[in-house]
Amino acid sequence: MFWQLRQLTKDSAVIKLMKKGTKFVPQFSVEMKCWLGIYIDIFVWDNLSDKKVKAWLQMKEARILSQLLFLCGSSKPEIPYHGAKKLIAQGICKSLHFLLSRIPGSERRLYRRFEKISQQENNKTTQYITSFQVVDIYNHSFKESDSVPYGKMKFEDFRVSVPNNWEAYLHRCYGDFMSLPPEEKRVNHCAEIIDLGGGADLSATIIRT
Repeated sequence: MFWQLRQLTKDSAVIKLMKKGTKFVPQFSVEMKCWLGIYIDIFVWDNLSDKKVKAWLQMKEARILSQLLFLCGSSKPEIPYHGAKKLIAQGICKSLHFLLSRIPGSERRLYRRFEKISQQENNKTTQYITSFQVVDIYNHSFKESDSVPYGKMKFEDFRVSVPNNWEAYLHRCYGDFMSLPPEEKRVNHCAEIIDLGGGADLSATIIRT
């Protein structure tokens, strides 16, 4: 396994745990000039301000910085629009990518700012915590008392640590997480390249949309 930090992946603000000797390149990451293997995302929890306006500003700036960080490495993020609105958004993303990729040190400065914003309340005791790396920061915020002390649950043949009120956390993030959504709303990160290692290249089997 390989512990890959944000500075190496150029893929939003998320830390990844990747398997060496593999490749997993989503369609929106094809342009990135770095190795992307089969991975597990590592989402870090930071304190969220108890003041509503300050918390909103903290989440808003972190989200914008995360989007700009992604555009440093790719001009093709997933855009949830259609028609003319999607074309306009694609044009804006390509323009921002062009500018950011030509400004020396832009990625480093953006990441430092992102770290500062996401960690600015960590020296205080706050009621809520969240992961600033996710798309929907607000719905991933929850009471710290729902997290600690951690509990233990069985996963296959070993036990893992989980938030003590894990059901409240999952409901907050995903709503009715025990029910499958309709088929037309089931989506994933469609890959352009999949290589499991040892010659098991599945790229030719991908159904591209």
